Order: sequence, then C-alpha cells, then structure tokens
Amino acid sequence: MAIFVYMAAMKQIFLKFKFDIALIVIALLWLYVFDFLFQISTQSIGCPDCNSYLSAAKNLYQLHIGNQYRPMGIAAINGFPLLFGFSDDAVFAFGYYVNIGCWIGTTLVIFELSKTYLKPKIAFLVALVLIFFIGNTTLVFQLMSETVFMFAIAVVFYFLFKYFKNNNFSSLAIALSIMIFAMLIKPGALFLAIIVSLFFVKVLIRNYGSRWMALVYGAVLLVMVQCAGIKYQFGNFTISYIDGLTYYNYLGSKAKCMKEDEIFNQQNNPYGMPHFSALPSEQKKIAVEDLKFQLQTNTVNLARAYADDVYGNTTSGSSYVLECENKWNTTYFETSKFVFYSASQWQNIFFTIIGFLLSIWYFFKGNQQFRLIAIFVIYTIVSSGISCDQGDRFHVITFPFVLLLIAKFLVENFFKRHAARLQT
Repeated sequence: MAIFVYMAAMKQIFLKFKFDIALIVIALLWLYVFDFLFQISTQSIGCPDCNSYLSAAKNLYQLHIGNQYRPMGIAAINGFPLLFGFSDDAVFAFGYYVNIGCWIGTTLVIFELSKTYLKPKIAFLVALVLIFFIGNTTLVFQLMSETVFMFAIAVVFYFLFKYFKNNNFSSLAIALSIMIFAMLIKPGALFLAIIVSLFFVKVLIRNYGSRWMALVYGAVLLVMVQCAGIKYQFGNFTISYIDGLTYYNYLGSKAKCMKEDEIFNQQNNPYGMPHFSALPSEQKKIAVEDLKFQLQTNTVNLARAYADDVYGNTTSGSSYVLECENKWNTTYFETSKFVFYSASQWQNIFFTIIGFLLSIWYFFKGNQQFRLIAIFVIYTIVSSGISCDQGDRFHVITFPFVLLLIAKFLVENFFKRHAARLQT
C-alpha cells in the first residue's frame, strides 16, 4: 500500500514540476552535446581572467587577504574547495558545477517570471530558448563571474516581481540584499545597485526598522568590509581596482591608438598598463588622470573608441568557440565551429539590439518591474564600452531578461487577439 501512495505522490510532483524537470533534462543534454562537439574536456584554452579568479580564491582561503581585482564574494564561491585543502584543479571543477547550477537556475527563474504573464506552455518555450544561447553555454565551462552574476540578477527580479505583486516588504528586502551582494560578485554592479536602491528609497526609509532590513544592512556591511579590506591592503576605500585598469588598457589605450593612427591590439598594446607595473592605488590614480586628460584633449577619439567598443561587443560571437581546437581530428569539428560561432554572433547582434530598443521602450512605457529590467539591460550594454575584444561575454548576461521583454512586447502589441490564450 505504501508503494502506491509513494508513486501517487511522485506522480503529483512530476505533474506539478514537469516543465521544470524538462528544462533541467534538456539543459543537461545540451551541455553534453556541446561538450562532445567541441571536445571541452580535452581543451586547454588559456584564460587570464580565469586565473585571476583562481588567484583571488587562493588569496582568500590560503593567505587570508583580498585581491585587488576580484572581490571576496566570487572568491568565496569559487574557492570553496580550498577550505578543505583541495587543489587548484578542484577549484576549476567546482566552478564548473557552480556554473551549471546557476545557468540552469537562471533558466528556471526565467520560466517562473514568464509564467506571471504567459501560460506555462508558452513560458516553457521562452525558457527553452535561453538554454540554446551559445555564449551563455560557453561561460559555464569558464571560471568567471558572469554566470553566477546572471543567476543573482535573475533571483533579484524574481523577488522584485513578488514584491510588486504582493507588496510584501520581505521580498523587496531579499531582492535588494542580493543586488547589493552582487557587487561582491561583479564590481561593475556598483552603480546598478545604487540605482535600484534609490528606486525604492522611500520604501526603505519607511521600513528602516523592519527585521527584514537586517538582510540589507548585512549586505551593505559585507560591501563595507570588502572596501575597508582593500583600503587597508592597497590604499583606497573601493570594492575593486578592476575598473581603472580596464579603462586604461582598453578604452583609454584605444583612444590613444586612434589619435596616433595606430591599430589597437590587446596582446601588443604599447599604451597598456600591466598589472604589475604599479601599485593598485597608483594604477587607479594613473587611470583617473588619464581619463581627465583625454576628456580634455582627446575627446573625439575617446568617443570613437567607446563607440567602437560597444559595436565590437555587440557584433562579436563567442571567443571560447573560436579558441577550441580539434583534438580528436573529427571531420565535423570545423563545420560545427563555424556554425556555432556564427550562431553566437547573430544571437549577440539580435538580442543586444532588440534588447536595447525594447529597454528604451519599457523604461518609458513599462510598469515598474519591466522598467527595472530595462535599466539593467541598458546599464550592462552601455557600461560594456569600457572594454573590448572579449567576444559576446559582456552582453550575454542580458539575454535571459531580453527574452522577458520580447515576450511581454509581443503579447501586448502583436498577439492581442490571442492574449487570453497566451496569458495566464
């Protein structure tokens, strides 16, 4: 008798979560196919950024110090195996599984958010599209922050949607605490977190004594600890020095190259500033002074370099696919490489342009939830201009949210006659 009760219960669970289960299975199968086609397990692709994340993790767990470029949030996540004495290889392996969890988690959250204005079957199709974004898939195999950050932002919007639906302050507090903590995953989220927090400043003031505010205060405290640690270790009260170094080595250097009529080359950059060329505090000072100087004396080329960076970040495909080598000498490898890189390139072009245009639309025309999504998409695309030559890496984190905007726009403007059948 007990076995039948158990089977009935399992059937109910399956029926309730059938779409979620299907998305998980399809995602894992897709990863397997991608791994097989590009022989990921045999690749030895050099990744300087990956090594910097490993270095930050080792600093935190082994040396108990900070890293000037990668904050303690992502270092704590990636370096968890080091707590138990595991090797560097274990960190990369653990990061891979963390990325899988965050990538699939993002897919499931997008499915849940889509269901707020679409029927489950249609929401399932929206989430299904996310799985097959080439750029997002390749990031799963790399020890970087984008996939973890993307999941964090998805969870932020999940709780923001709940807040706007139920007006429950606990949901807002959870969302803002994760948004603030996201700065310790990706320092570039600093101004985004400030903008989102200011969006709710009146609500926060009214609820400053709520027990749920402990989450927000706790997240702010962690950011302060990060900044204080960097000041003690390197000299400046800041989350990270990555912004100054990135500006100087990419946007600033490219503007100088344009002024001198030279071709910018990331690997052979005569105007670059190597990581070891000066103390982090000096690097920041040099970068700030250079920005001021170029704004005054090289404004046109700085603007040209910025526009060129955004254009390159919009029209490039997955650099990871390009770097894969045919280790097994298979006959289909080069064809697969061409097809997948081209697909990633067109995905980037389409979803960046459509995402930017729809974000402008919903910034002015949308409700509060979609206005905040629009702010995130615009902020990410606009801020990507500080760097270049990274393939589609900067923009792919917006794609899950662009899907939400596209689905919303189509329902509201093109499928009005069928809206009752598409919406819940």
